[in-house]
Parts: sequence; C-alpha cells; structure tokens
Amino acid sequence: MKKACLLMLIIFPIVVVWADLSDYARTDPRLSVTSILKSYDQIQGFQSQAQKWERDFKGKYGTAWRIMIDVRSGRPGHVYGGAIPLIAGLGNDIPYDHEIKEDEILSLARDFLKSNAGLFGIDSVSLAAKGVFPVDDFWYV
Repeated sequence: MKKACLLMLIIFPIVVVWADLSDYARTDPRLSVTSILKSYDQIQGFQSQAQKWERDFKGKYGTAWRIMIDVRSGRPGHVYGGAIPLIAGLGNDIPYDHEIKEDEILSLARDFLKSNAGLFGIDSVSLAAKGVFPVDDFWYV
C-alpha cells in the first residue's frame, strides 16, 4: 500500500503540472519573426552565394529573375521574374507529344526543386505537395 501511495504521489503532481502548463500555450503576434528581405547582390558577406545564384540559377534560367534573400536565414524569400518551361506551351519550344497528367507535373516540380535545393536551402525529399491542379492554361503545385 505504501508503495502504491508513493507511486501515486510521484505521478500525480506531474499530471497536474502538465495540465496547468498546457493552459499557457498561446502565441502572441507581437512575438512573431518576420523576414527581412534584400536583393541577393546587396547583402554583405553573401558574395560567394550571390555568385552561385548568378551562375547556377540565372545562368541556367535567364537574367530576368530577381532573388530576394532573408538576411536572417540566408534563404530566398522571393524568387520571381522569369519563366521556366517544364511542359509544352506558348512561349517555349518544348514539343507537345502527349497530354500532361498531374503526377507528371508533380514529378517535374520535384525534379526542379531537387536540382536547386542547395540554392533554396531546402531538403527536397521532405517537401510534400498539398495539391496539383490545372486552372486555364496554368498548373498549380
């Protein structure tokens, strides 16, 4: 009996404390961390990474791209401005040979992310698509 009471005294306070602390799990919007975005070529100490963006991204996909880096994380916050043709369509010379299905679009998007994972600062294997769907002449992943 003494062992059972002692065991209950040890376990019970932990449960009470756990229950009481769970009431305090709240988020305060004033404590959120926001991105500080700067153009990749304007960040001090970022020259070697900027050269990689020039060579590996703009060199491959064109110079129309703007790359904004979060100075806190070193990861891109916005990459925009150009076009990267993955499937046949207006404005590219990829030959149309079959109708594109959702699984093929997802595979192409994954291949793109995998080939640029180092620049994006991501682990492409851990990414999961919420959905793949066409709207008019565009595919959204």
